[in-house]
Amino acid sequence: MQSSPRAKGTSGNTFMQALERRLGVVAAQGASSPPVHVQQNAPWGLSRISQPKRPLNDRCYEYASTGNGVNIYIVDSGVDVRHPEFEDRAKIVFVAPGLMRPDNKAPPPDCSGHGTEVASVAAGRLSGVAKHARILALQVLSCNGQGRNSDLIAALEWIAANYEHPGIVNLSLGGPRSTTLDMVVEAVIARGIPVVVAAGNDGANACEFSPANLPLSMTVGASTQTDERAEFSNYGKCVKIFAPGYRIQVAKARIEHADGASSHGGISTSASASPYVLAMTESDFRSKWGRFDDDKDGNSDGEFDERNSGDFVLSSGTSLAAPAVAGVAALIMERHPEIPIPRLWSLVRAISQKDSIHASTLKGSPNLLLQSPPGINVDLLALDDSANGWDGFRIGNGDSTHGANSLSSLSPFTWSWILISGLMILGLFGMFGILAGARIIKSKKEVITRGRSHYRDDPWITSSAPSRGRALAVY
Repeated sequence: MQSSPRAKGTSGNTFMQALERRLGVVAAQGASSPPVHVQQNAPWGLSRISQPKRPLNDRCYEYASTGNGVNIYIVDSGVDVRHPEFEDRAKIVFVAPGLMRPDNKAPPPDCSGHGTEVASVAAGRLSGVAKHARILALQVLSCNGQGRNSDLIAALEWIAANYEHPGIVNLSLGGPRSTTLDMVVEAVIARGIPVVVAAGNDGANACEFSPANLPLSMTVGASTQTDERAEFSNYGKCVKIFAPGYRIQVAKARIEHADGASSHGGISTSASASPYVLAMTESDFRSKWGRFDDDKDGNSDGEFDERNSGDFVLSSGTSLAAPAVAGVAALIMERHPEIPIPRLWSLVRAISQKDSIHASTLKGSPNLLLQSPPGINVDLLALDDSANGWDGFRIGNGDSTHGANSLSSLSPFTWSWILISGLMILGLFGMFGILAGARIIKSKKEVITRGRSHYRDDPWITSSAPSRGRALAVY
């Protein structure tokens, strides 16, 4: 991996001074642009989320943040914490009581491999989105990928009681609708803890499953290399976004360590969690709802070039789409650890690619494809906490349904920007509320004037809120 040179652009201090004068803000905080890193020969899923359009120009993943300081809670089958993908950033912190052995010893770190796969997409060194985030694994799935609601609820209670801020919870699991489970997940979210959920692999309506049905969770469907909804992916209005989830490079768990040592250190059981008495079957939920297209030790597409293919496999499922979203959330939370959940998910949707998924495959799902664009970090400047929220602002390109083709209702305003590789914006400053429906001029620094129309290929940014008191910087 390497850093890309940064272009020179408008001083953030100059912008902040102008912003302070205009809004009467005494102490607004500016932000500098971080360097952009490039991962060469990246898996296709990583390359796709850092490039807005197909065909992909190269197999690169570009990123300006790494998720450093952010915790990603992987509630799953465990994690092979010794796998080189995790570089000593992974730890098993909880083992469900239903998985403990009769001698009260913990089970193997990950005897199904599912949790290791999921964690590697979120924060793996080569396969992951947020390459420096910390993985905290909660083991609730058995070796056959199944589990009990009581164990899952105990794990969620543990997170609520021991949450280390900032952090995101990833649930790449699910099952039939469960009111009790839904209530517990909602209680975790109510504590200010973001939760990402896999939509499920039944090829059915995600609203029929828990916890994918919850309105406040970020439920994720799976897309393919051709930007279609994967045939197995659940769909519908409960899906919030799609992310790559077909033939994804993931870490392969090494289930038995050669030295026989345990990977469990400082783990907890549910001793501190409130007991739940539920009527349940032997298996109340499961991971991935089945596997698809697992390729062992290499493949014809060359995803494992210059790597030890024995450490990786290809796997498919919404279980692998969800942690990609968790990884992007970690990139945002690295710079904005106090961001509220609604604003976080609004931002993830705002930077997503609109209308990329083939409409014929959506079945009522939103046409949003996850993006972590190179050089784009959105800096929310909380200048006035009494102002409106950020729901409604979008970032896009070209003649889309979002935004206006003309600026007839707008006051004059100046945008400043920097372009990377002719594609993505690295430096850009603007104020919202004043600029609802605004467009960004692509060729040079310009003053936006009333009544001026712009070209179909212009990148743009719009907002329906807030009406006053806040600013948005994209840099």
